[in-house]
Amino acid sequence: MEYFLEEISGVMSKDFIVLRPADTAGKALHLMRDGGVSAVLVKFEEKIGLVDGLHLLKAGNFPNAKLGSLAEIPPTFVPSDTVLKVSKALVSHRVDTVPVLGSNGEVLGVVGRIGIVRHAFERGWLEGFKTKDFMMTSPVTAHPSVTASEIRRLIVKNGVRQVLILKGDGELIGMVKIGDILEKIYSIAVRRSTRGEVVGETDRTLSHKAKTIMSRPVATIGVDDELSKAAEIIIRGEHCVPVLEDMHLVGVITSSNIVKAIAELDVMPSLPVSFKGLEKIPGHLHERVNVSVSRTLERFARTTDLFEGRIVVKHQNVEGERTFYTFEVSVSVANNMFLASESGWEPVQALSKALRSLERQSEKVLVKRRKARRRRTKKRR
Repeated sequence: MEYFLEEISGVMSKDFIVLRPADTAGKALHLMRDGGVSAVLVKFEEKIGLVDGLHLLKAGNFPNAKLGSLAEIPPTFVPSDTVLKVSKALVSHRVDTVPVLGSNGEVLGVVGRIGIVRHAFERGWLEGFKTKDFMMTSPVTAHPSVTASEIRRLIVKNGVRQVLILKGDGELIGMVKIGDILEKIYSIAVRRSTRGEVVGETDRTLSHKAKTIMSRPVATIGVDDELSKAAEIIIRGEHCVPVLEDMHLVGVITSSNIVKAIAELDVMPSLPVSFKGLEKIPGHLHERVNVSVSRTLERFARTTDLFEGRIVVKHQNVEGERTFYTFEVSVSVANNMFLASESGWEPVQALSKALRSLERQSEKVLVKRRKARRRRTKKRR
């Protein structure tokens, strides 16, 4: 964790672009393409705004939209702030980049997700982790025949940067990224500027099939590969790396997954919890297990009278070098005991499933209590 208590001055990039609120989205995309940056800063009189590819995509028929109407106001930082603090802000505000300001409010640089992934990679923090320890197992996917308009809707709805394109048999054949759609619309803006308005051309572009605009080939990684291998691909500029097992898609690794794991490192197990059998889990995963348990118990503590949490880890079977894990999780709260048990070859995923089961049980009880409270309130009225 000490790696992420370092100042962001060593992570900050000085490659940034500052535009005015009156500048257009088309101009922003042009400069983003040429400058190789994922976002532009927008200088208002007393604040700094941010516009990235997702903002541009949300703008719809975007080339002439003004940046002042698209910009989001992100949190700002100073060079002495820590990498951990910035990581938490990137996750909580769901942005890719944040500005770093000087004492007079001038922009000194920016810190983005890929920069933090590079920092983790260079410091060696990723060593020992496997792709399966961090991957997201429910990526957004679509069929090759889906239109670009539908892909845009999926991206905006899910807040992702890409949609994976799968054939009917589940084979991964490509990926449509925000940039793929923006490039099509941007090319229209260029033609309009040279030969005049072309009515309806943007709509026709968005009616194109995903298979005609998707990026391919796609860089992929195996489920048992080192996480550092995925990080190298991300650092080269790929926000998302599909994860395959036996040639089938089982998940994705994104810069967001890694930054989120870093942001959670200061969630320490200060709540009442006992572990039995923790030594059976690979040592490099202990920190992630502690974080997952602490986050769940904190949610319990905010919504219930938490007394105690208990985690029991068991070995059920060993097949070659693989171990089959069982997690028995219990939480004692006022007037209730929640129990869950999950098994699997991957300890972090099995534990996560057990913890989610506990949360679902708790939510059902809370819903019943809220309904009962409303009924009592109505009767008093």
